[in-house]
Amino acid sequence: MYNHYLDVFIIVADSGSFAKAGKKLYISSNAVAQQIESLEQHFGFPLFNRSNRGVSLTPAGEYLYPQAKKLISQSRRILQEARNKAYPEEIQIRLGVSLMNPGNELLHLWKKIAHKYPHIHLSMVPFKDDADEIIQISEHLGEQIDIVFCCCVFDLWAEKNQSLYMAEHALCIAVPNDHPLSGKSILELRDLFGYTIYMSNPEKAANSIPVVEYLKPYPQIRIQYDDYTDYTTLSKHSVNNQLTVIEAGWVSMLPMAKAIPVEWDLTVPYGVFYSRHPSQMVHSFIQILKKEMQKS
Repeated sequence: MYNHYLDVFIIVADSGSFAKAGKKLYISSNAVAQQIESLEQHFGFPLFNRSNRGVSLTPAGEYLYPQAKKLISQSRRILQEARNKAYPEEIQIRLGVSLMNPGNELLHLWKKIAHKYPHIHLSMVPFKDDADEIIQISEHLGEQIDIVFCCCVFDLWAEKNQSLYMAEHALCIAVPNDHPLSGKSILELRDLFGYTIYMSNPEKAANSIPVVEYLKPYPQIRIQYDDYTDYTTLSKHSVNNQLTVIEAGWVSMLPMAKAIPVEWDLTVPYGVFYSRHPSQMVHSFIQILKKEMQKS
């Protein structure tokens, strides 16, 4: 609604030189100068006095400066009001995120499509990766947190909430840096013979069931269960030089271990969890995700 070179004009006037303005705009001083020259040609009169020490406003520039600020502010207000008319109800969706559940696939998808839905704002609410807090969030989705992107077979979430499937995450082994197997790029099952591997109790976390079933013919591999695999248990096993079954997406939270793939082809489904009785805003957001995923 206005010549956007006016934004450059304001920054140059405030900075006192093309070089300083260029640093603020992350472009070269020559590019700034060219944009100002284009604006001056458009208006038909000079806006700045040039010297070796920088630039200063001409009388015409001094008059234009406050008027340009008003024009820019008014244009932004008019556009916002028009946007409000087009989208009378802005939607705020609160995504719960943690080290173990960063929501990368969802955020990547939303980054690609957000421009289509300017009335929807996706904000991130951090939470801790410990069992008590996860239980609280899973039982109260829709209160402080609207959605969480996590494993679709995790019973804590599935019992009281709905889910929208989005992706598969490979299961691998977290191997401490000082463990004899840490040099491996991929683990064969025989590499695990004689070792104990830790995982979530399959009675509480169904994502362990595929591993338990797969390893039944291999008694050489011992299995121990944690109530849940969270940051605390992963850290404990890393310190104790123990192996843990994890999902590939957790690799970023392993400062003392590395995630190594196994020759099995085991994955767990991931998706968006939301309340069984979602608000209209959350329902609308889920419908948009479904529609966009069908396109891709």
